[in-house]
Amino acid sequence: MNIAITDLGSNTVRLSIYEVKGNKFRLLMSKKEMASLAGYVENATMSIDGLRVASDVLENFKNIVEHFNITDFKVFATASLRNVKNSDACLEFIKQKTGITIDLLSGEEEALLDFKGALLNQDVKDGLLVDIGGGSTELVLFDQKKSLMALSLPFGSLSLYREFVSNIIAKEKELDDIRKYVKRSLPAISFGDDQFKTIIGVGGSIRAMRKLILKSEKKESIETITYRQIDDVYKDLTRHSDDKFKLILKTIPERIHTILPGMTTLLTIMDFYHIKALKVSNFGVREGYVYSRFIERDKA
Repeated sequence: MNIAITDLGSNTVRLSIYEVKGNKFRLLMSKKEMASLAGYVENATMSIDGLRVASDVLENFKNIVEHFNITDFKVFATASLRNVKNSDACLEFIKQKTGITIDLLSGEEEALLDFKGALLNQDVKDGLLVDIGGGSTELVLFDQKKSLMALSLPFGSLSLYREFVSNIIAKEKELDDIRKYVKRSLPAISFGDDQFKTIIGVGGSIRAMRKLILKSEKKESIETITYRQIDDVYKDLTRHSDDKFKLILKTIPERIHTILPGMTTLLTIMDFYHIKALKVSNFGVREGYVYSRFIERDKA
C-alpha cells in the first residue's frame, strides 16, 4: 500500500509518500516547503498569518496526495505547535481551514520516534541520539537498542536564531550567547560517565552540516563526521570566510541564517558530553512515525 505523511516542523514542512510492504517501506516522493513557522511566533503565540501559511502548505500537500489517490494520509506537528500557548486554537484553525486533524507529538514522543527511525538504518547498540530541529532539540540515551531517557529541549536552530541573532548572519557575541544558553540547559541531563564517544545525528540541521563538510572536503559521501571536521567549517564561517558562505549559498541556501545557530548547538552538546564523532542517519522522526503509526498498527 502507499501512504503519505506530512511533518509540520518549525522550519520546514515536508510531505513524504511511501510504499509499505509488510515490515518494509521505501520513499516514493518527497516535497519540502520552507515555511519558517517559528518566525510567526510572538510571545509564545502563533499568529494568524503563521496559521494561514501552515494551512496553505497543508492544503497544497493534501491536493497532491488526493491526486495520487492515497487515502491513508497523516499530518503530525512537533515544536512548531507544541511550544506555543495557543496550540489547541492552532489545531482547530487548521482543521477548519483544511479538514486535516493534526497529530501533535509530545517532546518525548518526538524523541522516541527519532530513535525508532534512526535505528532502522543504524546498527548501533548504545549511545546518544541528537536531533536539532527548528524549534526543539531531542536527546535520547539508549543501551542495547532500548531507550533509557528521551528528552526534548525547547530550542532549535530557528528559534535560537530568532531569539539571539539581530541580522542574517550571527555575530561572534551572539553565538557565544547561544552557546551559554544551550550549555545551561544541559547539566540537568544525566548521561552517566563519558562512555559515548560517538553519537547518532538526525534531522535537517545535522544533514545540512554534513552537506557543507562534503562540499568543503570535495567528497561524495561520509558516514562518520568528527568533531574537528565540524569545528573547522564552523571556524571558517565565524571568520566570515567568503568561500564558505558561497558554499552555503550553493549547497543549503535556505539555511544561511540558521546553520550557525545549529552548529553552535551541536558543538556545545558534543563539548559538554566529550563526544568525538557523529554518525549521520538519513532516517529520523518521519521514518519512526511511518513504522509506529502504520506498520506496527497493522501488526496489532
